[in-house]
Amino acid sequence: MVVGVVVFELALPGNPLVWPTFVVSVALAVLVSYAFRFLYNLVAFWLLDHRGIGFISSLAVNFFSGFVIPTHLFPAWLRTFANATPFPAMIQTPIDIFVGTASGARLALLVLAQAGWAVVLLAAGKAVFSFGTRKTVFQGG
Repeated sequence: MVVGVVVFELALPGNPLVWPTFVVSVALAVLVSYAFRFLYNLVAFWLLDHRGIGFISSLAVNFFSGFVIPTHLFPAWLRTFANATPFPAMIQTPIDIFVGTASGARLALLVLAQAGWAVVLLAAGKAVFSFGTRKTVFQGG
């Protein structure tokens, strides 16, 4: 019994430049994702329960990263908003590179944007962590 039918041709990227760029993009996507998760988990310095912020952050990441719906299918205003956040750098950018929708200067721009988001989020995480550890008081014994 056939459950599904493939309605489009599946093919691996033919451009040899795509493969190393994709690997770099995936590494940067992991770094951006880590940095963002580190940053929003730092609220544990000030809140007794961090799960609410974690849930809201997960919703934002899943929607704006292209995980649920590719950002190319968003209305123009929502796509503009999503692209102004680090979320597409986590999922949509590596996908765009792999499937070949980004090439040439756009390819380099996407990878540079990922690196930029990684630097910004890691720096913000370091600053917030430094601020949080100055005021930390441990309770209990």
